[in-house]
Amino acid sequence: MKKIYTISLFLAFLSFNLQAQLTLPDLSALGVPLDSSSITDGLLTPDPTGERYKDPVFSQVVYTTGIPYGAGQVIVDSIIIPGQVYPLALDVYQPLGDFLSGPRPVIVLAFGGSFVYGARVSPDIVQLCSRFAQLGYVTVSIDYRLTDELLINPTHDNAYR
Repeated sequence: MKKIYTISLFLAFLSFNLQAQLTLPDLSALGVPLDSSSITDGLLTPDPTGERYKDPVFSQVVYTTGIPYGAGQVIVDSIIIPGQVYPLALDVYQPLGDFLSGPRPVIVLAFGGSFVYGARVSPDIVQLCSRFAQLGYVTVSIDYRLTDELLINPTHDNAYR
């Protein structure tokens, strides 16, 4: 019975994941290139008299996407595939025209999805990162290794790995 449940859950996830991929909005409509730097503006109405980190004081956001930062192991059926890696990248969002000297607070956002699905360029993550940057934060959206191991073989060892 457990195998039937696991297979049914996997097929339901696969169906959901394919449907989600097919219905994702065109990210270029949001002004989000997948591998370049760009500037967005007008996400929130800036308040030049507002309080930094509380009110949107910057009208434009500069972001750089696809910066490689690491690699994860490729695992298939609980077996590590030697010589193959899953590239990990991040996106950085910063307020344009921020001349604050010294260190600035950074927010690191990891998309939801329980290590099974999701993307650093999901529209909700892009919007959150842009809004935090308009407040004055530097925001980083990261990739992490995705796996179906927790659907196929939900064990403590697989969750830890």
